[in-house]
Amino acid sequence: MMTTTAFVNHWIPKLFKESFQRTKLCPSINVKRKGFMNKRTLATFDQAITSSQLKVTWLESQWTFLGTKGKCDGVVDNKGRLVLEFTPVEDSLCYKVHYGRLELPCSWQTSSKSHICIDNWKPEVVYRVQIFTMKRDVTSEQLIFQGKLLLKHSTTTVAPKVSLQDASMLEIRVGKILSCKKHPNADTLLVEEIDIGEDNPRTIVSGLVKHYEPEQLVSRKVLVLCNLKAKKMRGIESKGMLLCGSTKDKSKVEPLSPPEHTQVGELVYFDGVEMKPTESGKQATQSFERIVDFLKTDSKGVALLESRSLLTSQGPCFCSITNGNVS
Repeated sequence: MMTTTAFVNHWIPKLFKESFQRTKLCPSINVKRKGFMNKRTLATFDQAITSSQLKVTWLESQWTFLGTKGKCDGVVDNKGRLVLEFTPVEDSLCYKVHYGRLELPCSWQTSSKSHICIDNWKPEVVYRVQIFTMKRDVTSEQLIFQGKLLLKHSTTTVAPKVSLQDASMLEIRVGKILSCKKHPNADTLLVEEIDIGEDNPRTIVSGLVKHYEPEQLVSRKVLVLCNLKAKKMRGIESKGMLLCGSTKDKSKVEPLSPPEHTQVGELVYFDGVEMKPTESGKQATQSFERIVDFLKTDSKGVALLESRSLLTSQGPCFCSITNGNVS
């Protein structure tokens, strides 16, 4: 049987350490999602895309000392304190600050400087600030500034960044469409057989019926995203996807094209990214889903990942749709 001393010296520090590590890894954010509590994922997501800060807004402000106009700003420092920064009327004066919430009695603070830090401010509450001058030879204070201010939490959205690691996992190859026909079980789909340099052609199902007749696509060189997870589409398994440019409203869609003399089967890459395609499956599919919002065409129709061109050994890939999306 373990003695009391052993329990105190061994188990209590161990349990405390494990609890502390869990607390550090993830803030305590409780959100119900699909029937279970998912704390860590949501906390990481929130920290990645938003940042919260205190914004100071003056509702009223007035300088009253001898009709002069000065400056009084409110900022929040990195410790969460409100810092009042005001223009001193005279260097020899001391300043007495009367501050507090409008519905509660105010507090006093005295300073000889133009920067005054005030703790315990709560957001979404209106405060009153009055600043008085105090001369040594004058017994009564003179009001030089008064105002009302509000501290509000504002959430700033941080623009997401493209993951070059996800981009490097994609296997995009030059292909040539050998045959194309309408899907027998779907009015909006075409079924293409595409040579991408493998022993057998790839079967790709795409939603291009509204934009092309099957014969218009035969013999055309295209770009095929090869390592997506295979997916059955109305009974026919599609082993990849055609990369296409499109207008914002999807009224026009066009397959991306490589330069004319690019060899079938060549691996296409993003400028400055070393491509290391992963095997076909879920991981590649998820990587594509994370970067697809960053794929577009520029004013000349060149396909880009943010500002990185989609390239072959013969030059960039393109389509006739300018300033559009790529998917």
